[in-house]
Amino acid sequence: MLKKFYFSVLFGLAITLTACGDDDSSGVSGSFPDGGDPKYYCEVTDGTDSDGTIWVQFKLNIPNRMGKIEKSSIDKNGTEKGYYEESYYSLNSKEESMMCREMKKDIQGKEYITDFECGNGVAYIHYERTGVRKKNLDSTKEDFEKECEDYQSDWEDGYLD
Repeated sequence: MLKKFYFSVLFGLAITLTACGDDDSSGVSGSFPDGGDPKYYCEVTDGTDSDGTIWVQFKLNIPNRMGKIEKSSIDKNGTEKGYYEESYYSLNSKEESMMCREMKKDIQGKEYITDFECGNGVAYIHYERTGVRKKNLDSTKEDFEKECEDYQSDWEDGYLD
């Protein structure tokens, strides 16, 4: 189920190849500096917090293009909390509006979405679900690692310049 959620969000975002921007969302900011980081990277990290919450995170930066973060955590009660963000570094207002509309459409009706913001070239969502098992997080980590391998290959082949 988690994979389907990630892939539906990623698919919708990949199709548009743009980012967000609504006139009423001028305060939205992301995790990347304006214009992104100057070097390419894709990394997957994981860990356990002092309260027993386990987590895995994916972070990607494509210079002069985009940045993406996905983080999923599961607390000791089996509640999953997640964060998904995409930042695009050079968009016009039409591209930003199109991205926000597409993102809103993709998350519509998904009751586990707890927060959504879109604007200034940034889109992010927070979600929460209960009854999740650790093996789902292990599978998510494997998916993130495969995604980094794919991005790395595309970067080395010059497809992401």
